[in-house]
Amino acid sequence: MKKRLALLALACVLAFGIGLVAQDDASHMSQSLYIGGQSLQNNPELRLYGWASSAFHYGRIYVDTSGNLNIVAPSGKVLNMPLPVFSSLTASKPVFTDASKALTSTGTMPVNQGGTNLTSYAIGDLIYASAATTLSKLADVATGSYLASGGVTTAPAWATLNQAAVAGLTTASSPEFAGATLTGFSGFVQATAGVLSAAAIADGDLPAALTGKTYNGLATSAVITPATGTGVTVNKSGTLAQQLYKVTVTYQALAAAGLTADKVIATVPAKTRIVAIYADTTTPYTGGGVTAASIIVGNAAGGAQYVATHDVLSGAVTKGLADADMGTELAAAALIQNAAVVNWTTAIDVYVRLTTVTSNTDQLTAGSTTYYIITEQL
Repeated sequence: MKKRLALLALACVLAFGIGLVAQDDASHMSQSLYIGGQSLQNNPELRLYGWASSAFHYGRIYVDTSGNLNIVAPSGKVLNMPLPVFSSLTASKPVFTDASKALTSTGTMPVNQGGTNLTSYAIGDLIYASAATTLSKLADVATGSYLASGGVTTAPAWATLNQAAVAGLTTASSPEFAGATLTGFSGFVQATAGVLSAAAIADGDLPAALTGKTYNGLATSAVITPATGTGVTVNKSGTLAQQLYKVTVTYQALAAAGLTADKVIATVPAKTRIVAIYADTTTPYTGGGVTAASIIVGNAAGGAQYVATHDVLSGAVTKGLADADMGTELAAAALIQNAAVVNWTTAIDVYVRLTTVTSNTDQLTAGSTTYYIITEQL
């Protein structure tokens, strides 16, 4: 039997192509692998042989003349399928399927596959959704424009900063400053009725358009009828020049390796009247073995021109509410036209001096005073 099988295998090899035969002595079954056909150049096929139930059985795998792959089982059932199609791909681009489901790396990545479907851009282009499945480019425009929403379901667009382009603003809610220079406000040009129209505004001045008017119940300037006639020059038609300056000074600003410490808390310009000063100590000056602490306010280190010496260790205290609290220039008997002495040519520094007993001022661990200074500029 073995000899007949060997001879049969040899005959197959000689007649049809190349074969490989293996025999299992225990089961007397043989398997073979055969590659061949009418000739090796004509429809080559792969045959898988097996011996079972006293007979040879084999399956076939081959490519037919149409280029399809065929697999034929021993039972005669045939599986016919087209061979896979390979594309020439470029590694530097994404790979996706085309309309025929073939792999490709040419063209643009469609939006439905995570791409933009756009091939190029100009510097400054912005991408936006112009439809549910379409991305478009919004080209850059002139300097100073900003991107404005067009509303729901409407594409955005570039706009210039003016009242008409900003949704929700009206002339009643947003004044328009056409030609205004933001660095210093060198002047205003009237764009619509009711807008500032002065050509230039000096320090302390108000535009003529506001003279004598009120804003939320407050006068914007003194209502004075200017003088007229030969030899008369009106330098100011009316100015509200009084202002409040507020500053808080803590014990840390007055720390010194001594029993006294001075601090300049404000500098008042020349031709400016000091009308009132309040010293509101909200946290007493304590700690570090200090047994007493007092504060005085004047126009020089240790000066007492504005607020008289008062205790700031015992508890919170506010000075400036009574005439007895005031210094030598703000006490009622010393006032000149209801203000302290005016320095006509130079600025005045406002000093605070803290004095402690037993320990230096830098040993304090608490203390805070807020100063309110009311001035009038002439």
